[in-house]
Amino acid sequence: VASRIESNIHIITINSDLLFKTEENWNTYVNLRSIKENVTIGEIESIHGHDAFLIEYQQLSRLLRPVFHSEEKKSLISSYNYNLKRIA
Repeated sequence: VASRIESNIHIITINSDLLFKTEENWNTYVNLRSIKENVTIGEIESIHGHDAFLIEYQQLSRLLRPVFHSEEKKSLISSYNYNLKRIA
């Protein structure tokens, strides 16, 4: 099923999360990377467990910035190409 996903997959794990364990997230990443190239993973280091993404917003921002910047550029290019096709 994952091989049919066309979009990029970005995984963020938290080293102290007991609900979604870091090791499981890294295993998911490794398994996905074996069938897809467009998979990334980032890790938040925190003592705050599952809710660390709410507290460690600077780390989260650092991990997400390139993702959204990249997606924003792709969206602008797609929009630009679509408008060029409409004009032609």
